[in-house]
Amino acid sequence: MKNYIQINDIVEDTQVNVSLLQNINYFKSGDYATTQNKSLTEVIEIMENNRQSIMRVAFYKKPTQEQIIEKLDSLYANKKGFMSKTDFDLRAKAVAKHIHEGEFRVMDCLLTERQKLGRLLVTELESSEYKQIDTRTIEYVILKNIKYVVKK
Repeated sequence: MKNYIQINDIVEDTQVNVSLLQNINYFKSGDYATTQNKSLTEVIEIMENNRQSIMRVAFYKKPTQEQIIEKLDSLYANKKGFMSKTDFDLRAKAVAKHIHEGEFRVMDCLLTERQKLGRLLVTELESSEYKQIDTRTIEYVILKNIKYVVKK
């Protein structure tokens, strides 16, 4: 028995309701038996060759302008007082890291298409919405009982 599900296993040439996929007992995109280290190119190729499979993708989401402003504002937690240079430097490093990397996100999805400029268009299962993933920020993909970790 296989530990994954493909859309073609359910129906063929029919549009599938995403809530149906979420409620199937076999939907366990977060489960994996083995881990493999792969280059980013190899991971993207694996994703493209399995468009009909549900996958879990971990990546860094680009922060919004509001989130950046909020993080910069958090540098001055004690607005009426002073803070030491050491405290300020520690806060500044954390803010810079968040602005540069973004927010870590794990999403269960189906790959829809590969777009220009290194983006993947996916259908998020939780919200049934299209989302974009910057391929440069992918940390790992869990697909068909295997966790593919991007080598750094």
